[in-house]
Amino acid sequence: MRKTCKIMVSGLVQGIGFRPYVAELAEELGLEGQVKNLGGIVEILVSGDKQAVDSFIQRLSCAPGSRLDALEVEKVDEISFGDVFHIVESEIGREVRRFLPVDLPTCDRCVAEMHDKKNRRYRYPFISCTACGPRFSIQKAVPYDRETITMDDFPMCDACREEYTQKGNIRRHAQTIACKDCGPRLKYIAQDSLQILDEQQAISEAVHALKNEKIGAIKDIGGYHFAFSPFSSRAAKALREFKHRDKKPFAVMFLNLDEVREYCEVSEKEAAILTSSARPILLLKKKKDFVSEICGESDRIGALLPCNPLQILLLEETGPLVMTSGNRGGEPIIISEEEMMPYIGSGIDFMLTHDREILTPLDDSIYQVAETGHVQMIRRARGLAPEPIVLNRKLKQDTFAAGGDLKAVFGLGRDELVYLSQYFGDLEDVRCAESREKGILHMEELLEIHPEETIGNLHPAYFSNQNTKKKIQHHHAHVASVIAEHGLTGKVLGIACDGTGYGTDGTIWGSEFLLCEDGNMSRVGHFSSVKLIGGDASAKQADLTLFSYMLEARERGYDVDGFFAECEANQTAIQKLRLQEMAWKQNINAVKSSSMGRLFDAAAALLDICSGNSYEGECAISLEQAGHRGKGELNIESLDKMLNAQCYKEDDVWKVDGVKLLVDLYGLKQQYSKEVLAYVFHHAVANAIVEVADKICKEQDINQVVLSGGTFINRILLKEVVEALAKKQIEVYINEKVPCGDGGIALGQMYLMTY
Repeated sequence: MRKTCKIMVSGLVQGIGFRPYVAELAEELGLEGQVKNLGGIVEILVSGDKQAVDSFIQRLSCAPGSRLDALEVEKVDEISFGDVFHIVESEIGREVRRFLPVDLPTCDRCVAEMHDKKNRRYRYPFISCTACGPRFSIQKAVPYDRETITMDDFPMCDACREEYTQKGNIRRHAQTIACKDCGPRLKYIAQDSLQILDEQQAISEAVHALKNEKIGAIKDIGGYHFAFSPFSSRAAKALREFKHRDKKPFAVMFLNLDEVREYCEVSEKEAAILTSSARPILLLKKKKDFVSEICGESDRIGALLPCNPLQILLLEETGPLVMTSGNRGGEPIIISEEEMMPYIGSGIDFMLTHDREILTPLDDSIYQVAETGHVQMIRRARGLAPEPIVLNRKLKQDTFAAGGDLKAVFGLGRDELVYLSQYFGDLEDVRCAESREKGILHMEELLEIHPEETIGNLHPAYFSNQNTKKKIQHHHAHVASVIAEHGLTGKVLGIACDGTGYGTDGTIWGSEFLLCEDGNMSRVGHFSSVKLIGGDASAKQADLTLFSYMLEARERGYDVDGFFAECEANQTAIQKLRLQEMAWKQNINAVKSSSMGRLFDAAAALLDICSGNSYEGECAISLEQAGHRGKGELNIESLDKMLNAQCYKEDDVWKVDGVKLLVDLYGLKQQYSKEVLAYVFHHAVANAIVEVADKICKEQDINQVVLSGGTFINRILLKEVVEALAKKQIEVYINEKVPCGDGGIALGQMYLMTY
């Protein structure tokens, strides 16, 4: 008995070899028909023995790398296809849900071919197949085909064309198929316009330069990396000066897991993340160090594995390489040879580039595994964007979510799908803002989403808010992002801690306890608001923030004379501090803030651990690292007696006194090391969060707590809060699919638009 069906498949079914899989499955089962891309979905017509057709439909979900979200089967009249199954040319279609393929790392089969001297793609740095290679970064339009990606600049040679149509070939309908005769070409460029066009010679010259402490700009799938040897202090210092990056650690690329394990502790879960298709940077505990200029005082290494053939070929000869984003401080990642060329000889020694155009710039994604076992995403970029996140509620209309100005990520939403963009950096840089605007237009076209509704941040001065109709408070969006990820319903207590967010009362928030239900929010607790001087400068000058806290303490009558005596003794700073004190008293350039980030900054400065943020979060990171070292010196049972934060209720709002906490911490400085006190401070803050959360949960009859905001990247704080709340039988949820920092707030904004 024969059966003929039309099957419409939606989900992640383009750019991953789904059509070749369908064709070969049909051929195996003796079926005839055809398969084609139709917009962002796949249409299949299949005819043959009923049992074989049923088996075919059942096995469609087994396609490697695919994700089938919907499969609609419709019986149709019998059609004759001449006893063959065709992969036919794509058509443009408009479907409700569209899925774009993410960039994929080089697969094992391509690596093996690249190392095979008998293979015609031996040492070819652009080898790829249906299972690997660039996707989203080179996609111009939908459907994903040779004509709609930047590989259309490279007409296939006869040999590639034969493989492209050959049954069973790993490059059957691989849109990035290429070889040395017809594909992208590598080029080495150094000072005085020296160019080497021979591919293998270009690689050899780059290897020689890297081994001789040179800095190279190497074109990756999503943009350029700056690369140099992690054993070279000279190169590290030179690149730090060029990138205006004084202390922030550099990421290091290793050839394989064995090499990573030589320098880092790697758990089974961490190994799985390193080798995942995103090939992200993963923060790992350091076992062995490079020169001090690579990781500085950090106890961790940002490790990653190669994601493309060129990186593999280089690392096989050079050993580990620093691979950091190809940009200067605050700029978007560079994607074109023209943009990079002026830096040759004035910061960068050479460029190893190619002629395959990049349309969408993509930085490396970043992860860490918390001590709780949670996998935390710090940056969602290459290998992840623009894979959608599925909500448990539907949007009323197509929606644009602006995200924020820091760690900018926007979102486009339709029905229950939220497509988050790649990471753009901070929008105070005009080039980042321009890159974001291009990204918005490009994603709208690819997804055919032209938003009828727009939502942004409550902050009146945010660039990202331009042309958004609705506004959501920053920390409400943080909390909502976790609710969205986990599909939570009912009352939720959200705890959002970070550096800054404009509050509904016009002050700066940053340590919030928010009661959330059905899209609504009320502020039921926070750490005490303190008048901080210096405006935006307070986010960088931790010593200035500490000075503000201590002025507040003196105003309240606390004994902090010793602190101000120390300030008076500093002859170089005293005049500046007196001016700041006058500004504080007269409310000049001052703002009330409950920021947890600023509280951590003040503690780091108080303990003489770090006096300022040369990069975002430096003080908090240094304080956390000191705390890890200090924890081992303590009798844990005596902790709660050493330092406690005062929690109290005022006007129906729970508050934690951060000022008194710092005063008490200052009183312990003569008795304990700064490392011990760094841990004690973390413990006291965690205890205060848990105490207030527990009181609110009992008052409001809540059993769901979510944690979000950049502060919860802190491993000590997260572990202590999660474990203490769990002991109280409270369910705790954190961000796992998006960053807990500002890179995740577009998801929260979008979710709140479903109400």
